[in-house]
Amino acid sequence: MTLAYFDTMTKLYHLTKHERHEIQILHNKGYSVRERARTIGLGKTTMSNELNRTVVHNAYDAAKAQAKAV
Repeated sequence: MTLAYFDTMTKLYHLTKHERHEIQILHNKGYSVRERARTIGLGKTTMSNELNRTVVHNAYDAAKAQAKAV
C-alpha cells in the first residue's frame, strides 16, 4: 500500500498496480471480498467498488482494471 495515494480533493483512494495484481491472485484463489480486503489492507467498500467496476463474467484482470483506472 505504500505506492497508493489519497486524493484529498475528491476523497478517493486510488489502488496501485501492485494492489490490483494482489486482488487478481486472491480472486483466482477463491477468497471472499472481505478476505481479499483484509489481506491487502483495504476497506471492504473499496474492494467491492473495485470489483463492481471491473469484474466481467466472474473474472478479474488486473491489467485491464489498471488500464481502465488510468
